[in-house]
Amino acid sequence: MHKFITEMSSQVMIEVDPECFNSICSDDTGNTHNTRALTQKKYLWLLNTPDPCHCLSNLITDITAIPHFKPVSYLS
Repeated sequence: MHKFITEMSSQVMIEVDPECFNSICSDDTGNTHNTRALTQKKYLWLLNTPDPCHCLSNLITDITAIPHFKPVSYLS
């Protein structure tokens, strides 16, 4: 399945122009992980960013757990 997804994403990139892209991101399941890795091998300048939404959510959770930020985190 990841080869199919890689081929489809490559077709889109070729239609637009691969040099217009600077990263590839997706959730971190097996198929999408392999797709990002294969695409990055083909286009070496791409940054591989696995599941940025999940990573940011974890970061925000960690930051708001710091005692210094406790009063601010209760405002929202």
